Amino acid sequence: MKNFIRGGELDRDAYWSGLFIVPILLFNYVLLGIYMNLSVWYKLSDQTKYGLYISVIGAVITIALNVLLIPKYSYVGAAISTTCTYLVMVSLSYFWGQQNYSIPYKTNKIILYLIAGFLVSWAAYYSNFWIGNLILILFLAVVAYVEKNNILKILKSD
Repeated sequence: MKNFIRGGELDRDAYWSGLFIVPILLFNYVLLGIYMNLSVWYKLSDQTKYGLYISVIGAVITIALNVLLIPKYSYVGAAISTTCTYLVMVSLSYFWGQQNYSIPYKTNKIILYLIAGFLVSWAAYYSNFWIGNLILILFLAVVAYVEKNNILKILKSD
């Protein structure tokens, strides 16, 4: 991957020093996607005031944590702030949604997949190319085996 970054050796080192933050940012995007899916309940039940509440709480947490963390930890503090904010927003949307417009999510399975995906990503990130891809293939094989009935159901419906 170093070959894709142009410039002198010092320029490449400057880019590589921040590469560790990429998995955290990608996880934040996963949390944002989960929040977007969870936020449907207050739109369907015409209780959009909850969207306002969650957004304001998220903004307050973001500002507070950025003020606290960025001076000491720089962009790492901003990434941690975003992670904390999205975790709170996902949690609020889930719990308020279950109280006001209950949807039977398989939360244990979802959390297990999130943790497994995080662990696979972490292991692949800190290993070499071949081991990382082998870990990913094993993970996909396990998911395909566990979800084979759902996959077959989807394939048959088309």
